[in-house]
Amino acid sequence: EQAGRQQRHGEQEREDRERDERRDREERDQRRRREDKERRERERNDGSAAETNSSQQGGERDHLADSYDPSRDDEDNNAEDRKALERNLAADTSLLLLQETSLPELLAEDDWQALAEAARSRGIPPVMAAKMQPWYLSLVLALPGCAMDLMKDGGGLDARIEAVATEAGVPRSSIEAYDTVFRVFNEEPLEEQLDMLRLGVFPEATGADLLVTTVNGYFDEAHSDNWQVSRMMTFAHLDLPEAQTEAMLDEMENKLLTDRNLAWIEVIEAAPEDRLMVAVGAAHLMGESGLLNQLQRRGYSLERLEF
Repeated sequence: EQAGRQQRHGEQEREDRERDERRDREERDQRRRREDKERRERERNDGSAAETNSSQQGGERDHLADSYDPSRDDEDNNAEDRKALERNLAADTSLLLLQETSLPELLAEDDWQALAEAARSRGIPPVMAAKMQPWYLSLVLALPGCAMDLMKDGGGLDARIEAVATEAGVPRSSIEAYDTVFRVFNEEPLEEQLDMLRLGVFPEATGADLLVTTVNGYFDEAHSDNWQVSRMMTFAHLDLPEAQTEAMLDEMENKLLTDRNLAWIEVIEAAPEDRLMVAVGAAHLMGESGLLNQLQRRGYSLERLEF
């Protein structure tokens, strides 16, 4: 009977916590919409706003079109988005940091100690890691310690493409709103974020092997294989029922890939230029909902160039 009361008490606490999280998300969404509206009004008042072909399409598509404004060719819209993101992060720390709680309070002691050691090995003080949103810390820990130095020089492929565009005087613009990924992750229930965070603590050798596998898969043009390997690793290391894990992975794939692909194709179609260079993560190219299949269905001819 006592165990039953404790179980019911735990379930009630979880329900209360989830209700509070939903309320917090709704408040953040309202604040974001209000800030977006104020920003658009300021732009109109300054005479710097221009309508896009996507502006007549509702909801999320409108929000995406705000980030892609091809009529403002004399501006670096990417730099503008980065500044807006920095302002937003400074104004709303809940995008990256936990509020009124911490990971040691949410996790079992053994789980937290393993996370703290993983963070320490990557040069992140545990006291700082303790306040990170679970999804954010899981992304940080996804890279093994041996790869952290490689990330510091900012010489990734995306940065190189942007540098070439800058030198050639080609205008750049974001294909989606700057806070899209933040919203996708923060909308996930906290318990699911914690499950994925536990997954992120691979043994150092396993994490290094996975990184090498991912890099080799990229240069072998086996992007779909990389995605499947990540799913297999999740099933192997996450101590959850298989059906629950599969549902969680499918939902994440829909939010991170499928939904965004379908939104991006509308932005690409709305662009007035005859020739575009679209640079996206490799995972967005694969599958039925991938950008390549989406383009082909809309009548574009595809030619695969030598990598």
